Amino acid sequence: MEVPTLAVNSNWESVFNKQAKTKLEGVLPEFLRAQRWFGGKARTIRSIDLEDAVQLPHDSRAAYMTFARVHYGAGDPDTYALPLTFVTGPEAEKIQAESPHEIVARLTTCSGEGILATPMRDRSFCNALLDAIGSRKSFKSASGGEIRGAPTGVFQRLAGPEASCLEPSLIRAEQSNSSILYGDRLILKVFRRLDVGINPDLEVGAFLTDAGFAHIPPVGGALEYRRDKGEPITLGILQGFIRSEGDAWTFTLQALSRYYERVAAHGGELRAEVRGLWELMGHDPHPEARDLIGPYLEAAGLLGRRTAELHLALASDRENPAFAPEPFSPVYQRALYQSMRNLTMQAFQLLGQRLQALPTDMQEEARKTLGLEAQVLDRFQSVLNRKITALRTRVHGDYHLGQVLYTGSDFVIIDFEGEPARPISERRIKRSPLRDVAGMLRSFHYAAYGALMGRTAATVVRPEDFPAMDPWAHWWYATVSSVFLKAYLEVAEQAPFLPKGREELVALLDVYQLEKAVYEMAYELNNRPDWLRIPMRGILGLLADPH
Repeated sequence: MEVPTLAVNSNWESVFNKQAKTKLEGVLPEFLRAQRWFGGKARTIRSIDLEDAVQLPHDSRAAYMTFARVHYGAGDPDTYALPLTFVTGPEAEKIQAESPHEIVARLTTCSGEGILATPMRDRSFCNALLDAIGSRKSFKSASGGEIRGAPTGVFQRLAGPEASCLEPSLIRAEQSNSSILYGDRLILKVFRRLDVGINPDLEVGAFLTDAGFAHIPPVGGALEYRRDKGEPITLGILQGFIRSEGDAWTFTLQALSRYYERVAAHGGELRAEVRGLWELMGHDPHPEARDLIGPYLEAAGLLGRRTAELHLALASDRENPAFAPEPFSPVYQRALYQSMRNLTMQAFQLLGQRLQALPTDMQEEARKTLGLEAQVLDRFQSVLNRKITALRTRVHGDYHLGQVLYTGSDFVIIDFEGEPARPISERRIKRSPLRDVAGMLRSFHYAAYGALMGRTAATVVRPEDFPAMDPWAHWWYATVSSVFLKAYLEVAEQAPFLPKGREELVALLDVYQLEKAVYEMAYELNNRPDWLRIPMRGILGLLADPH
C-alpha cells in the first residue's frame, strides 16, 4: 500500500496534539486493514479515535502505547492497542525494506523527516516492556491513563538471574496478538484487541500457575492499562517459554499422514466394524488400530488425561467466586438453549443463501444438511427438557488441537483467552467442561477429514482414492476419539462437573458436539467454503448416531 505523509511544526510527539492527531486518525484505517492482528477487516470503518497515548521511555527513543477506538458502519466499536515511535536514518530505511507493513506514515517534523512505525522489533522497546513487568513500573498519560507492570511470584524463577540480558525477538506468526520471545525463557503476548476487564488468558493462567498445574505455560506477570480509575484492561501477559515440537494439530496431521500411507499399503477393505463413539468406549481398540494408527493412540489417551486434569484443577477452588463451580440453573439452561437456537437459525439461513454459490458436487450434501435444521433444534431442546446434575466451571473456552503444544513426550495447554471476538464478560461465564471435550472431538474429526480431502499439507491420498478411504477416515476419528474420551472419563470420573448418569452424560456431550459443528458450518461458509464438507459431515454423523 502507498504510505501517506503527515507533517507537524515541532517534534514528532506533537502528532498526538489535537489538529495533527485528527490527520493521524484519518490514515489509520488503511494501516489497520493491512495488519494480520486486526479483526475488523470485513467491516466498514467509519472513523478512528486515538483515545489515549501513554509514553513508554526506553534507551533508543520515545515510544507511545496508543489506544485506537475503531467505529464501524454497524455494530459495536473495538479498541486496539497500537504502539508507535518515530524512526529516522538507516533504521527507517531498514524498516521500509524489510517490514513496510509496520509503517503508519511518513512524518515531517521541525528537525527532519522519518517514519511513524510500530516499535515491536526494537530491542530496547521490548526490553522496556519486560523491565516494566519485572520492576513494577507504571507510566501515566496526560489524559489520566496508566500502564502498570506486575510480576507474579514465579517471575524471578522464570526470568533467571539476568533477565535484562535476554535477547528479545518478535515472533512472526499469523495470530490475533503480537508475541515477543525473550531468549529461551519468556514470552510476552501483547493483546491487540482490548476489552474492559481481566483477560481470561491472564486470569485462568495465573490461577492454574498458583494451583501448581504443570501442563500450561506458567504466568510470570502482566501489563495492565487503566484509565480514569476505571476497570483494568489486560494489555499483555508474560509466560514461561515452552520448548515444543509444535502444536498438537501439526503433530496429529503428521500421524495421519503415516496412517493413510499404512492404509494404502495395507491394500484391503476395512475389516474392523465401524462403530459409534459410545459403543467403542466399551471395547479395547481393534488389533488393527495398534498397527495402523500406531503410537498416536497412546498420545490421544495422554491428551485425554491432561484435559481431565486441567478441568479438575479449574474446579478445585470452591471459595474463589471467579472459579467456584456452580449448578446448571433453569435460567442458564434457557439461555444456553436460546444461544444454540439462534446459532442454528443463523447458520442454516446462511447455508441456504450460499447454496447456489457452492461447488456443484457439494450442493447435494448441503441440501441434505439444510433439511436437518428441525432435527438439530430438537436435539438442542434436550437442554431444556431435563434436569442437568453436573456443575459448571471455568473452562478453556476454545479448545482444539491448535491450542495444545506437543513437547515430544507430553502436552502443554495454551491460550485461555477464549474466542477473542466475544466480550470478556461472556468469555468468563462458567460452562460445562464437556464443551471443551466436544471441541477436541470435533478437532479430531477436522484433522481426519482435512487430511483426507486435501485441505492440509499432510495430505497423501489421491483424489480418486477418497471414496475408498472414507471409511478409514471415520474409523481413525472414532477410534482416536474413544481412546481420548475413555482416558478423560477415567481421570474425571467422580468430578462434580460430570453428569451423574450415563444417559445425561451422552446427551450433554452430544449437544455440545452438535453446537460446535453448527458453528463450524457458519465459520466455513464465511471463511473457507472448500472446508464446508467437514462440519456438514459432522452434523450428519451426530444426528445419525443412536449413541
